[in-house]
Amino acid sequence: MATIAITADFTAEPVGEFLDFWLAELELQADVAFTGYNQVFQELLTLDSVLARNTQGLNVVLLRAAIDTDTAELTSALVTAASKSSIDWLVALCPGAEPRELREQAFTDAVAQVPNLYVIDSATLCNRLRNPQIHDAVGHNDRPPLLQSAAAAGQGDRSGL
Repeated sequence: MATIAITADFTAEPVGEFLDFWLAELELQADVAFTGYNQVFQELLTLDSVLARNTQGLNVVLLRAAIDTDTAELTSALVTAASKSSIDWLVALCPGAEPRELREQAFTDAVAQVPNLYVIDSATLCNRLRNPQIHDAVGHNDRPPLLQSAAAAGQGDRSGL
């Protein structure tokens, strides 16, 4: 069975109920697994982490504060982990306390060479959550069905976010 493994630099577990709802609604078979609070670097660097063991499904990295402070280390760890992986990765740069478009663009450019890594910047994420139509938030039309469904699900009932 596919797994959606989620790590974040903030408490991400509230997303679980939302994902479970949409997985059931879309009749997708997948488990949702969360890593420990603020364990992004550990998950990316450890060989037996939840993300490293996920071989069927999608790895999701939700970032808010890490993009503001540890961009070079984060980029390196993410590129290395995703490059070793056979599944897709979705990185969502969640809105922070202050604007940071240049940092986000530098991060996105730095990971662009990894074919199985998709990035949604905070401006796109905010725009998509306000938009009732389903759009391809990362500019790829050849995404696997699980990733397409995850993007589509994000356009549904947003009251649980």
